[in-house]
Amino acid sequence: MKKRLFKSALFALALGAVMFNQAQATVLSYNISMDNGFEVYLSTDNSTAGTLLGSGNWWPTTYNGSSFTLTPGQDYYLHVYGYDEGGMAGFLGQFTLSGTDHVFVNGTNNLLTNTSDWQASSTGWNTYSTPTSWGINGVGPWGTLPNIDGTATWIWSGDADANNNSYFTTTIQAVPEPSSTMLLGLGGLGLMAMTYAKRRKSDSVA
Repeated sequence: MKKRLFKSALFALALGAVMFNQAQATVLSYNISMDNGFEVYLSTDNSTAGTLLGSGNWWPTTYNGSSFTLTPGQDYYLHVYGYDEGGMAGFLGQFTLSGTDHVFVNGTNNLLTNTSDWQASSTGWNTYSTPTSWGINGVGPWGTLPNIDGTATWIWSGDADANNNSYFTTTIQAVPEPSSTMLLGLGGLGLMAMTYAKRRKSDSVA
């Protein structure tokens, strides 16, 4: 009877851990405007573009993408390539993570374009540096773009008039799985209980 109860408890614990992990799966979504066009990627290597998630080429439009599920325990680099076709260039965006197993470099599940959490390059996925700020959402010549937070900053690599290509990067960090911590804790409690039982048995024999 005790063995059956023990096996049932282990099965319930394993099933609960699987269901917990599924419920916590993180999904990446974005709203982007780019003057003039963009490609957004998800990569595990900061020196390669990665997997293409979406693109757009008309800056007055706020493009959105969602349902990009992240693998628990895996760190990522969010890469955005922007290109200009003349005049002022700029990148404006808002990114969101649903779930609890990943966070952006700022430690939250919400990230805006800014000069603190992003890096940029004008030559490729390399030699990154702090991007240049051209003002927050609403500034000219772009005006206010819908569905992007009003405090998001228009950014570019260096001179937005002279540089026609910009490569942006930021980090998405995996956080420890609570289920793993819980199982380790239960294992420790089990070892303590076994040690206590052995001691009591030794004391009774003595």
